[in-house]
Amino acid sequence: MAAALSGCSAIGLGGSPPALETPVFSPTEPPTAQTATPAATASPGEMSWEDLTPTVSDSVVRLQIAGCDGAATSMGSGFVVGPHEVMTAAHVVDDAPTITVRSSQGLTRARVIAFDTHTDSALLRTDEAFEGEAVPLSTRLLALGRDLAVFGYPLAVNDLQVSTGVVSGLDQAVTYPADDITVDHVFVTDAATNPGNSGGPVFDRTGRVVGLVSGGTNWDSNDEATRRPVQGRNYIVPASSLIPNLDAWSGLEPEDAELCNGDTETDNDGSLKVSVHSDHPSAEALAQALFVHGESINTGDYEAAWSVFSPAFQRSHSLKSWAPGHETSFWVSLDLLDVTGTGGRLTVSTRFQTVQDAEYGHDGQTCSIWDRSYVMVLVGGVWRIDSTHGAAPTAC
Repeated sequence: MAAALSGCSAIGLGGSPPALETPVFSPTEPPTAQTATPAATASPGEMSWEDLTPTVSDSVVRLQIAGCDGAATSMGSGFVVGPHEVMTAAHVVDDAPTITVRSSQGLTRARVIAFDTHTDSALLRTDEAFEGEAVPLSTRLLALGRDLAVFGYPLAVNDLQVSTGVVSGLDQAVTYPADDITVDHVFVTDAATNPGNSGGPVFDRTGRVVGLVSGGTNWDSNDEATRRPVQGRNYIVPASSLIPNLDAWSGLEPEDAELCNGDTETDNDGSLKVSVHSDHPSAEALAQALFVHGESINTGDYEAAWSVFSPAFQRSHSLKSWAPGHETSFWVSLDLLDVTGTGGRLTVSTRFQTVQDAEYGHDGQTCSIWDRSYVMVLVGGVWRIDSTHGAAPTAC
């Protein structure tokens, strides 16, 4: 069957995630195959989806990942499994130079602890701790016809989305031809998934995670001449495959991130602090895009920072001329003050603080306060910087 990773919502990549490589860590034991069992009757612990949603929504996070070589920034979903830990899909964060996590508490940076392509799963460590409880993974065997709900951020939406369905197939292996990846022991659901859902949790009515969104298909074969459209074929990695990974990876420390130029990040003085003071519906998503940009500058990954600029900006400027002026810059804090405009082109008023070597600072400043306006454009569902305007900075 012609299957595709649900993937991250990407710009310039047609929605396709990057190719996966050999996992940096493998589970200590193979995942347990799922077998059909009689459907259980409703228990007192089960809730309606309407009642369940507010109890788990704070544990579902929105991921934004920077690209390299001026390529797309991309989106995905994930869920909290520990005070600093997020589980997501391996293909969302593979080779990611900068990963940011947006939760109900705000924005923080994350690094990959480990990932496994055979179960399309990865574990991230965040700089900031989560206040809420981790969501539990279900140990209950799946049954055909069992109700479930997919939570996440499809198509790079700003607000959490939910789709519902049932378990419609068990214990299958799926191959994603475009990426030459086979994921073992997935189950099938008719609940809708779209780019951006990847890595997001699938819940049962008890509030336990029964799986992680991997991919899906709209066709029954790869042959364009004979293939037929299909519906409701979305692939979920079961909790029984995730639990051994989580047990094996918990307690490990993430390795230093690899930058776009192949260097390894070894020095970062802390995560950029972001505050949002606007109630505009897109304010949080705009702040996350600027967070990716600033954090990439902080780590010295100027190619990743460059990926947040719009295609029009990249055509009229060059990375070679832009990057040198930021070589010692570090963004300390960012306040998003206001958002104006409509549709897919918005102006964002900000104030942010940077520190830098005197030779790169305005009038020799080593600490600067900037009042800048960013014109942000929505490209493929993700906000990118189209232009920036403002007066010279003042000294701190």
